[in-house]
Order: sequence, then C-alpha cells, then structure tokens
Amino acid sequence: MNIPTKHRPMDKIIFRAWPDGTVIAVWPAIPADNQGDLCQTYEHIGQHGAGDWSVIVKRTRAATPSEYQDLLQEITAIGYCPIIIHLVHRKLVEHRRWVAKHHFVEQAT
Repeated sequence: MNIPTKHRPMDKIIFRAWPDGTVIAVWPAIPADNQGDLCQTYEHIGQHGAGDWSVIVKRTRAATPSEYQDLLQEITAIGYCPIIIHLVHRKLVEHRRWVAKHHFVEQAT
C-alpha cells in the first residue's frame, strides 16, 4: 500500500487548551526551526505554526477528547495520521533537535 508523504503514522500529537478554550495541537517531535527549540503546532485559526513547548504547557491545560475532537478531524482531513499522546518525554525533544540539526545540514550542502 502506498501511503502519501503527508501520512506519517508516527506523528505523535498532544492537544492542549488555552484559557479561552481554544485548542492547539502540538507535534513535540517535529521541529519548526533549525535548532529544534520550537515544535510544530496547529490551530483552527492560523493553522500551522511554531511553538515553544515549555511556554505552551505553562499557559495551557490538557484538552479533553470532546474539546479536541473537531481539531483532530480537521488534522486528519488534511492528511495527518496522529497518534495522541499525553506526555512529552525527553527522547521526543532530543529527536526534534536531532532532526532539525540534520535536516538543516542536508539543506545547506
């Protein structure tokens, strides 16, 4: 079975809710900058973006399944195959930084 590039089955994702109830999806293992300090995020309004996990976790709370259901459907509809997780382990952060470093080196050569 050919799976399009956008369909990455290992897209570990966390859903968080801002104080106003807006839900943000965070891919803690996917870098959004060349150092891997920021990770990929997605919201209904604004869609793809970059976020600092330490800031996001301090300013949000875990979203409930009923809160993130619409955003999960939107993300799935655009081609992602998210695996919902609830904690960011150090290895995910290390992986994000490794990917950013090696991706940047490949683009520079």
